[in-house]
Amino acid sequence: MIKMVKKVLALATLLAASIAAHGQAQKRPVTIVVPFGAGGSTDVMARVVAARMAIALNRPVVVDNKPGAGSRLAAGQVKNMAADGTNVLLALTTTASIAPTLYAGQVNYDFKTDYVPVAQIAKTPVVISVGETSKFKSVHDLIAQAKAAPTHLNIGTSGVGTMSHLTLYRLERATDTKTTMIPFRGGSSVVTDLLGGQLDAAVDAIGDHAEHHRAKKMRILGVFGSQRSPLVPDVPTMKEQGVDLESESWYGLFVPAKTPSAAVMELQSAVEVALKDAEVQTRLNGMGMRPSYLSGQDFGKTLAVDAASWGAVVRESGIKPE
Repeated sequence: MIKMVKKVLALATLLAASIAAHGQAQKRPVTIVVPFGAGGSTDVMARVVAARMAIALNRPVVVDNKPGAGSRLAAGQVKNMAADGTNVLLALTTTASIAPTLYAGQVNYDFKTDYVPVAQIAKTPVVISVGETSKFKSVHDLIAQAKAAPTHLNIGTSGVGTMSHLTLYRLERATDTKTTMIPFRGGSSVVTDLLGGQLDAAVDAIGDHAEHHRAKKMRILGVFGSQRSPLVPDVPTMKEQGVDLESESWYGLFVPAKTPSAAVMELQSAVEVALKDAEVQTRLNGMGMRPSYLSGQDFGKTLAVDAASWGAVVRESGIKPE
């Protein structure tokens, strides 16, 4: 009986300490660590959402940029930060679903054990584009040329092992074609060479292409999304054009493992409130990021499927990082 009482008292003490720690953490600012530099689309998106979350939480939500190693640096650091709800990682498909397989044995984090998903924020599709004066007027034209002259088409991507590279690989596999992939270091360089006529086409995130499409400086032939993008509503999805292929990058928030569930739920609720805000929706859609809220539980299930799918693509492709 005495032993049982001691156990109950011990558990009560631990619970009280946890509640007290969470209460203290509630008074401190929340820091969202963004794995890219300031000023980019991911950073801007994080700041837009953070500003609205701060109102919901009634405390500051700040953004801390920790660029490096294609987002892997931040993922390896945040997992070791205090698990009290004040340290949050913004991650995306490349961080959690592609890098662990592409850099097998080199990443120092595991999203299954090191992190707890808070919520999915948004998704952005990959697109395939050509120059405005290109003879290719549709995805079918491009595929027909790739079949007629294998490897003759030079198609730019944002780098070896990136989502754009893997999407091109999946497109080739789905259409039984072969092109020559030209890797760049980032999407802006891809756009520059596409506009300059050095590439036949480019596969990359919609953000760097939509503005030029609207200005009639290039043409987006297809969107690898589950639906048309509000940025370029005139462009059909790949599925609408008979190519049953989707490729969208998700963005979501995670906290270190062992973060109290109350803290996780508090952050999750703040994200949900933020994404219902009309101004936030307008800002995100304007950047090509479709607000796409998922609770932590649902996001975790999606992540498991997504990681398995992209991991299989990486292994099948045989692509190795530079």
